[in-house]
Amino acid sequence: MKNPNDVAASLYDKLYQHYIDESITKQELALITSHIPSGRVLDVACGTGRHLIPLAEKGYRLTGVDLSRGLLAQCRLKMKEKRIRAI
Repeated sequence: MKNPNDVAASLYDKLYQHYIDESITKQELALITSHIPSGRVLDVACGTGRHLIPLAEKGYRLTGVDLSRGLLAQCRLKMKEKRIRAI
């Protein structure tokens, strides 16, 4: 069965942008970095990289997983645009 998020993966960030407050994302990132000052992080349900990409930009080594291949593809595209290396 195809993941419903795969169907709208290219529109996911636009569709959900009004549900996700940027200030909350910043608070979540501050919480993560206060508990894990550096190193490796596993981002489960990473989606399009809302947490993964900013953490990668701060030098964390990340593994992102998601059930949606489409959302992972969008995450990879965003990482490529920001010149973040994805494996």
